[in-house]
Amino acid sequence: MSGSSLDGLDACLAQFEKIGDMWAYHILESTTFPFPKDLASKLKNSPTLDAQSLLALDVTYGLWIAKNISSLVEHADLISVHGHTVFHSPADRVSLQIGSAEVIHLQSGKPVVSQFRNTDILLGGQGAPLVPMGEKLLFPSFDAFLNLGGICNATFRKENRWLAGDIGPFNQVFNHYASMLGHALDADGEIARSGQLIPELIQSWADNPYFRQPFPKSLANQWVSSHFLDIKKFRPSDILHSFAHFITDQLSAVISGNNPERLMITGGGAYNSFAMELLHQKCKTEINIPDSRLIDCKEALIFGLLGLLRWRHEVNVLSSCTGAHRDSSSGVIYQ
Repeated sequence: MSGSSLDGLDACLAQFEKIGDMWAYHILESTTFPFPKDLASKLKNSPTLDAQSLLALDVTYGLWIAKNISSLVEHADLISVHGHTVFHSPADRVSLQIGSAEVIHLQSGKPVVSQFRNTDILLGGQGAPLVPMGEKLLFPSFDAFLNLGGICNATFRKENRWLAGDIGPFNQVFNHYASMLGHALDADGEIARSGQLIPELIQSWADNPYFRQPFPKSLANQWVSSHFLDIKKFRPSDILHSFAHFITDQLSAVISGNNPERLMITGGGAYNSFAMELLHQKCKTEINIPDSRLIDCKEALIFGLLGLLRWRHEVNVLSSCTGAHRDSSSGVIYQ
């Protein structure tokens, strides 16, 4: 799994066992392979490439993935690859993730499942979020989940139905403005903590109609760039301070509106102490932040399960979370 933060490839080797209607998991190994600067730059600029260059990057990235995970998957039965999202526009029935699964299959000799979003989109869904099925099956003691990646998304159990959607950007914004100050990221949210509040900026974000749309809904990287990453009028630290307040306002409003009992928070944003302090102040729900291994690899773990469910021809995408006409078993299998 590699997200929009572009900090690296999260890889998780896990064993799964079905117990009744649920699944148990055991993480055997997990790691993050940092992207070389040239590869990160190419992936970041991938939406601007011509068709031939994009196809070439698809193969190049697939070879890089296969090389890095070779020792990890030596004894694996199945590989699941989410890939790097270049375009995501469900309204146009388009979502493209690169990192050629066919190349990974040929290099590893293992069956590979990829392209998890397209079937759901063709069924009228958003093609996102996909992790709710894994959250439902692997973590039954929780009724809410918050993933703070490049884009933050949430999942809620409402009686016997699951709802989910993208709430807004997260690490993409923190990383972008931290990089303007010479840092790869805003460690612990300290840059944001040092800034000053800009009420007019918060109001301009809050006025965006996306934040009033109900679930299910999803965001594209290009949307984040155009609405949050092109601000030059204010100091980066003040932008981040204001954004931390804004996004935790949005998160607490969504959480309070769904009134869960137990919330799990994972993703790199869970390490942002400033944002977590603000969220604790604004949210009355019991918040649980697991150990660092699960914080870092929960999405990779879940995509492993989604690939396994696809291999077994079982439902791995919940239409109640994506807006599709029906649940589906999504993903392309290379074998």
